[in-house]
Amino acid sequence: MKTPTARKTSPRPSATTAPCPSDSAILQQVAAMNGGSLPQDAAVGGRKCAGSWLAAEIESPSVGGISLIATRNRARFVDAEIGSNFCSLSDRPALLARAPGSIKTFLCPQGFS
Repeated sequence: MKTPTARKTSPRPSATTAPCPSDSAILQQVAAMNGGSLPQDAAVGGRKCAGSWLAAEIESPSVGGISLIATRNRARFVDAEIGSNFCSLSDRPALLARAPGSIKTFLCPQGFS
């Protein structure tokens, strides 16, 4: 009787991992979260992706900026929060508390206060 050998399989990408979304896709999602609109001059100032996590800075010269943190799959944001005071220990979103270190550092390079 032959002994079965283990089959080698190539790792499959996680179903929740997706390429970092484009600036326009980020702005569309943020607009949807913001009641359907953003200022005309809103733009993605920077973004950081780590696996299924996304952090972005949305800048608007007319009204200021906001931060975005989200988990996502290939089609959409699964959980997301927008705001302007993410680095406050008392006001930081629960989603940020669970985020990987690279996402936390992108959104709060000076740490939390």
